[in-house]
Amino acid sequence: MHRAAMIECARRPLRKREGRLGELGSRRGTAEVPSNSGRLGELGSRRGTAEVPSNSGRLGELGSRRGTAEVPSNRFEARSPARGMTLIEICIAIGIAAGLMAIAIPAVSNITRAQLRQKSGQLAGGLRSLYGASALRSATCRLVFDLDEGSYESECAKSTVRLSAEGEKSQNGKREKSKDEELLEEKNQQGLSDQDKAKLELLQKSAFSSTNDVPKTMLGKEVRFSSIWVEHQPEAYTAGKAFIYFWPTGVSEGASVQLAQGEDDVMSLIVSPLTGRVQVMNGAHDAPGQKK
Repeated sequence: MHRAAMIECARRPLRKREGRLGELGSRRGTAEVPSNSGRLGELGSRRGTAEVPSNSGRLGELGSRRGTAEVPSNRFEARSPARGMTLIEICIAIGIAAGLMAIAIPAVSNITRAQLRQKSGQLAGGLRSLYGASALRSATCRLVFDLDEGSYESECAKSTVRLSAEGEKSQNGKREKSKDEELLEEKNQQGLSDQDKAKLELLQKSAFSSTNDVPKTMLGKEVRFSSIWVEHQPEAYTAGKAFIYFWPTGVSEGASVQLAQGEDDVMSLIVSPLTGRVQVMNGAHDAPGQKK
């Protein structure tokens, strides 16, 4: 019996220890001993969210910056070095430019000569028209050139007019007025002698007046009269006024009218005295029998 009591006493402390160990084990598993798995889970959750930045987020942000403005693209960084033109390329460029100029200069020249040709043809038509108008009117007509103004127009008399045997006088390429013209322009007719008054009356009957056969025509700013020679003139005129006469018998004066544009571009109109035919020629040409 004593032995059985001893065995029971030995068993009691062991049960008490097992109870304490169990309590300690339960405490460690709950509150007193923190769970490693819980901390690791919390740390894992923190690393995945706010406390630990995500590498994928930074790489995405860096990729977006490189694709826009902050980080330049690699394809713009790798540029080929600049180089100049070779001698062959320069020669080719010069050859192309020379070819274009060779095409453009004649085209521009034709455009600028178009106005000169148009004015020359228009004047030739006026000369032919006045040649026929003189025959239809049975009167003497003339084409009046104003070299200073750059214009021309037609005038006709009431009857046949003869030119003075003395001819015209000129000085330095400009026509001088005759005594008859000065008498017609005289305003104080009361101071004239009886002889001058009689002469003035005859001059007024045969005086020229403007007609619509060839209305007043301007050459314009680009075209001008270079020189005009008519067979009754002592020399070619380059200033003042000049006249080409047409008679009702179908006869006109031989003449050379030169139109110019610029310095070297000239066209000549040659009037035939017997037929009134007008020949338009390129360049400066004199009429047959023209006085130098």
